[in-house]
Amino acid sequence: MPQLLLCLGVAGLAALAAGPLAAQPADSHNTITGAVVDDSGAPAADIEVVLRPYPSAFEADLYVLGHSDALPEAVDRVRSDADGVFSLGAPAAGPYRLEFGRSTPANEPGDAIPLIHGELLPLKGAQVSNAIDVPDRHLIAVRVLDADDRPIEGALVVANPSIWFPRRTLGVLNRMARELNSGNYSRPSAQFILPTHQPASSRTDADGIARIAMPTAEATVVVSASGFVLGKGRTRSGRAVLRLDRDPGVRLRVRGPTGAPAPGVLIRTESARDRALHADTSDALATLGTPGALGGFDTPLAITDRNGEAVIGRPPGAETALEVEAADGAFARVSLPAATPGESQQREHVIDVRLEEPVRIPGRIVDAASGLPIHSAAIWVQSFPGHHAFSEATGTFDLSTRPANRKVYLQATATGFLPAGVDISAADLSNREEVRIGLTPSAPIRGLVTDEAGQPVAGASIRAEPGGAGVPPGFSFSSTPAISGADGSFRVEEALYGQTHRLTAQAAGYAPTVLDLPPLEPGIPVDPVHLVLSKGRRVLGSVVDADGNPVAQAQVSLLWPLDPSDFRSGLEAPAGAAATDGRGVFALPATGPGAYEIRVSHADYANRPPSRVEVPVGESDFDLGDLTLEAGGVIHGVVTDPGGEPVGRATIQAYERDWFEAPARTATTDADGRFRLRGFSSVLADLGVEASGYPAQVEPNVRVDHADPVLIELRPGASIAGRVLDNGGNGAAGVPVYLWFGLDYSSDADPRLWDAVDTLPEQVTDRDGRFRFDGLAAGTWSAEASRGTEGAKLDGIELLPGGERGIELVLRTRDRLIVTVVTEVGEPVADAQIDVGAPGERFPTGYGQTDGSGRAVIDITPDTVTVTVSHETLRDESRQVRLEPGDNEVRFKLRRGLELSGTVRSYQGTPLPLATVAAETDYSSDVEWHGTNTVSDRNGAFRLTGLESRPYILTARAPGYADGGPEEPIEIRDDAVEGIEIVLEPEASIVAVVTGLSPSDLNQVRISAWKGPRVRDATRDTEGKFSVQGVGPGTWQVEATKGDWERTVERTVTIERGMSEVFVELPFERGLRLSGQVVEDGAPLGGAILSVGDVYGRADREGRFALEGLMPGPNQVVIRRPDFSGTQYQSIDLQTDLEGVRIELEPATATVTGVVVDAETGQPLDWVSLMAADAATIGAIAAGGGGGLLVGASSVLSEAAGQFTLELGANADRLWITHDGYEDVQIPLNITPGEHVEGLVIRLQPAPPDAPDR
Repeated sequence: MPQLLLCLGVAGLAALAAGPLAAQPADSHNTITGAVVDDSGAPAADIEVVLRPYPSAFEADLYVLGHSDALPEAVDRVRSDADGVFSLGAPAAGPYRLEFGRSTPANEPGDAIPLIHGELLPLKGAQVSNAIDVPDRHLIAVRVLDADDRPIEGALVVANPSIWFPRRTLGVLNRMARELNSGNYSRPSAQFILPTHQPASSRTDADGIARIAMPTAEATVVVSASGFVLGKGRTRSGRAVLRLDRDPGVRLRVRGPTGAPAPGVLIRTESARDRALHADTSDALATLGTPGALGGFDTPLAITDRNGEAVIGRPPGAETALEVEAADGAFARVSLPAATPGESQQREHVIDVRLEEPVRIPGRIVDAASGLPIHSAAIWVQSFPGHHAFSEATGTFDLSTRPANRKVYLQATATGFLPAGVDISAADLSNREEVRIGLTPSAPIRGLVTDEAGQPVAGASIRAEPGGAGVPPGFSFSSTPAISGADGSFRVEEALYGQTHRLTAQAAGYAPTVLDLPPLEPGIPVDPVHLVLSKGRRVLGSVVDADGNPVAQAQVSLLWPLDPSDFRSGLEAPAGAAATDGRGVFALPATGPGAYEIRVSHADYANRPPSRVEVPVGESDFDLGDLTLEAGGVIHGVVTDPGGEPVGRATIQAYERDWFEAPARTATTDADGRFRLRGFSSVLADLGVEASGYPAQVEPNVRVDHADPVLIELRPGASIAGRVLDNGGNGAAGVPVYLWFGLDYSSDADPRLWDAVDTLPEQVTDRDGRFRFDGLAAGTWSAEASRGTEGAKLDGIELLPGGERGIELVLRTRDRLIVTVVTEVGEPVADAQIDVGAPGERFPTGYGQTDGSGRAVIDITPDTVTVTVSHETLRDESRQVRLEPGDNEVRFKLRRGLELSGTVRSYQGTPLPLATVAAETDYSSDVEWHGTNTVSDRNGAFRLTGLESRPYILTARAPGYADGGPEEPIEIRDDAVEGIEIVLEPEASIVAVVTGLSPSDLNQVRISAWKGPRVRDATRDTEGKFSVQGVGPGTWQVEATKGDWERTVERTVTIERGMSEVFVELPFERGLRLSGQVVEDGAPLGGAILSVGDVYGRADREGRFALEGLMPGPNQVVIRRPDFSGTQYQSIDLQTDLEGVRIELEPATATVTGVVVDAETGQPLDWVSLMAADAATIGAIAAGGGGGLLVGASSVLSEAAGQFTLELGANADRLWITHDGYEDVQIPLNITPGEHVEGLVIRLQPAPPDAPDR
């Protein structure tokens, strides 16, 4: 369980401070330690391991072409010892590359093994790597002949191994993927290095043979020979013969940016990096074993001579894209035309290439807290880590990289600081202004790992996971584990000041453990922490189905309880995980005592909600007994093509409707197109279908357990073809073109069913500026082209299945908003959220986030907008800005956030450490909710920062105590509020039992209890009993909710002072059932939302619905369209179950359209409710008298820009308009049947501040 131990005792602290940790310098050496193994997993001794600054692609390719001195000078090198162990160090944190190799055997050509390398991005602090595989040596031989079978001497042969990564590494990656799919994924306990095989080259001898050392006998080879076509082939059993036809080739005449000849320029086939990132594959790991599966690899071919020229053989069959790059990053792309049969072989083709000037980025690295310069900080381009620099004593740096079409993303780090990233747009790159990057000081955590006897534990892996509000997005992804040394000491390099942290420690032979730390404060010494590892005990159990039969291959995991800030990282390692065997039995070894959350899942069974379990202290096995999985529902169906023929091997993915926690269910169609999905708890599910040759297709609201199969007919893909033109109307070559798909949110389908490859395709224009996208889903698309400071965008491209649209994108100078955010002392503010709101738009029309230099660049449309800047620790600011064509710059200076501080103690007066203290604003219709939390220190003191000038509800909670805090909200003005004292009383619990539901339905129930503004959610044990902990004296409302508010049951309980437990039953009465179909204009209205009283439901794709638990008598049925474009009210008299009821939406007798605006400002208002009915009904409702059944009434909510279209029923002669924060308005209607009134403007007056919300 989470330890509450904060530090060692006084004597232990003194010893630790005087020991190894105290001797560690503040600027700790940056080291990497690991082990090298061979293909059998045995230690590999005498392997040379080299650490060097990360080389650029130019340097790496020169090395492949035989320039042994091309790589940056190594900073350290060593040979692995008899155990395969190595350790190297670097003087400064930054991007480095590890290389592994051994000496060439005597009398054998070539390297003993091709160069293997791994990335360290960055190497920082003391790191320990996973075991690195060094493969066996395979000497391949490639013979190159001409068309007459004569050997070609001097041909360049470049070879890439058939497996990009060692087989053991592929196994590790696949295991990680399986764990991720099963929900048991945990990050590696060491710095994970992905070893990659380097290409190698050789030239053919007089017999036309080139011999190259490879890790596999199978390799892909590219051959370039003067006077011949470019050759490509594969070795088989280490041998290959390539026959090349004669070809004069193509002479590339390369000129630099100034027009002068460019000698020493590298020419390679186009890099596969971008193609790999956008690969259309369902299993990326499966593609790693075969070159070409991700688009092939880039191959260096030649270097220009002193005249800037090189001759390259043409490829047979199809043109090939080439990259041309100089040492300083000057760059160009060019297409190498294909050699066609029968073409004259006498004429040499000539292509003139003009390199684009490299981008030079001057900048400065400073301490974000003090503004002082940082020396030896590393800065590199994320896409090209070989383009890097280190800051001078003044913090300045000068970085050069290849030209960018859109932006360059820089990463920066330094010892003692958190990493930061900076996005620089192409337009800003051309200005060459100094880039200022502020790095935030990191809080080092140091400590000791021992066993229960106090002996040090070496090699333990320790991770520090920050929790609570204010954690930068993606922070956890960049963190690396700390490893304890021989004396058990460890140091976590990157922790966040002001945040609570959870330390997780793991070591072989011990049970994992966690330790929760209070927030770390700058300037306050951080005492060493003590992590004690125990041997733990084995936890056993069985997973069975509802009939008691064993369930094999069920995934079982024990998770730590939530940390004090109620936070759980999605990457948090489980305390234990296992799969059941054929008898349904699982065993979790080495489990420490304490409280856990246990999760059990299986692809064919309904999702089982997590439950709590307590593991007692002891050494013998602890048996959890039987854990039951319910069978769940089934969806079966058939996938066909447009002609009705079955489609085999289509992938089906399903998410349960309105239950985000449920896992994805997947299946593959058989040869007859059939599929079956199991394990559903919800009534409806959304299905996504992917099949070769068809665009992704989403089918929302599919009914579970329907007798008939769901029939899914795949729609043919659509196409968008077009051309990008410059200002002069000429085709613009090499311009990236991006598409994005407008998801149909009216269907409310699960967005996880759409992959980026389906919705965000990308291409680059050809030499004539043309592009073409095929296989697109039908719907609404947008297109954008971007080149430097220019861009073009086109929205609203409607595509029909199998259709094609032609478009033109004309490049123009972009209209941009450049936002700079600084503190009151002028230091840049990173991670500030920028929202740009246009009048009447429901959602921001533009958004961004400031980088390490405090800047955000947003593409905009000229208009008068409101720019809002928000930050976790600083006060929000907003400003109305008139945006003009071109660049618009606005600067925000954010004030320091306000603070609340005080102490938390028990009713006995004892300070409570690690108590969670949360501040939240109460609900308001016109002010955005804001909240934050923290954890009290060892003295019970807390400090909440980053607050706005608002009233806050303050709540403290601690294990064993009832939630507490001031009864009234605390009003914060412009000064900090100090001295708040919160006293926590002993906790009571509410034990709840839910009756009237099946076990499968019970899995969907959640229970919460609230009193005033404070809410507590229930947990359940392994037997399904609910318990609400942390409640105190008073009257509490307890509510059980099934699914997404389908049904609710509410009861009231009173807890008297001194009571420790109260019981409440929450009965879901059977009630009456209403089922049928919703129809509009004679067609099923799929996805319609229906409600009767407090019972809600959604119609499936065929308009069918079922509502249960209804009261007898006259009932009102509310029917909403799925896109919320209108609501109708109908009545039905229920005396018994009614099945097969047909509910048909009444056609409108008339319509009225218009806009709702603020009467004082003229700003349009969205989410305004408009209801039309007869005057008596409206009058009764407006007076608070109900109005009975609203038969014939209709309503709608205003959309973006305040616009609305309201369909009127018969006898509708009164319109009632309501909106929170505004006075109600009633408007008489005198509209004849068939009339369509347009242009109605409704002006709402703001209500007084003390008026109740409606």
